[in-house]
Amino acid sequence: EAEPERQSQQDELSDAFRQHLPEVLAEREAKKRRRELEWRALVARERQTKVELQEAERQAKIEEAEQERRRLELQERQLELQERRQEAERQARFVEEARKRAEVGDQEMREEA
Repeated sequence: EAEPERQSQQDELSDAFRQHLPEVLAEREAKKRRRELEWRALVARERQTKVELQEAERQAKIEEAEQERRRLELQERQLELQERRQEAERQARFVEEARKRAEVGDQEMREEA
């Protein structure tokens, strides 16, 4: 009786192993590919030529100049908006003062009449 029970346990373990084997193999393969890609990336970085480095530096300078241009444009737009707002506030004060003068003038006319 012990033999069939032991065989049954072995069969269960074998089934469990077979079920997980594809996952384990896939994980190992993924790790292997990841290490290989990391190695290739390292080798590629080490082999990078002077021309590639110069091109990367040139591209970085272009991007920096573009960022600076956008920053200056934004700053200019902000100044324009600030000037417009100040002009609108000035006009609003002028209109308010004119309205008050008109009210005072109307009141004086009523008092005289």
